Amino acid sequence: MKTLLVFACLVAYVAAHACLITPQQRGGFPAGTLRIAGADECLKIKSSPCGGEDKAGPPAAYYDAGKKYNVVWQKNLDHFYSKDPGYWEIKIGDKSLSKVKDSADIKTLQYYTVNVTMPDEGKVMQLTYVTHNPDAPAVFYQCADIVIKK
Repeated sequence: MKTLLVFACLVAYVAAHACLITPQQRGGFPAGTLRIAGADECLKIKSSPCGGEDKAGPPAAYYDAGKKYNVVWQKNLDHFYSKDPGYWEIKIGDKSLSKVKDSADIKTLQYYTVNVTMPDEGKVMQLTYVTHNPDAPAVFYQCADIVIKK
C-alpha cells in the first residue's frame, strides 16, 4: 500500500509536460492551460505514437509539401536531467523533421519553436519528449492531425 501511495504521489507530481501548440495537439486544450505548470492536457505518456490519444480528429493544420513551417510547443513541466539531457523530436511517420536537445535554459512554461520542411506525405505530426531522467517518465507524446498538399 505504501508503494502505491508513493507511486500515486510521483504521478501527480510529474503529470503534464508537453503541449503541442502549432499545429494544435489532438484534444486541444482549454483557455488558460498554457499558464498552468503540469496541466493535464499536456500529459500523454501511455504509449507511442500519440500517448493514448489515438483517435484521429479533424485536421489541425494544412501544409504544402516541401515548404518550411514553424512548429511550436511548450515545455509544460521541466524534466531536464543534466547528467544525460533528453531531447524533443518532431516526426511525420518515420521521418524525423527536427531533433532538439533539452536545455536547462528552457524552463517550465517556456516555448520551443523550430522551422521544419514538410515532407511529401503524412497525416500525423508527432512530438516526443525523451527525458532520460530516471525520476520522470521516459517519453511524453503529443500528436496533431494534419494535411500535406502536394
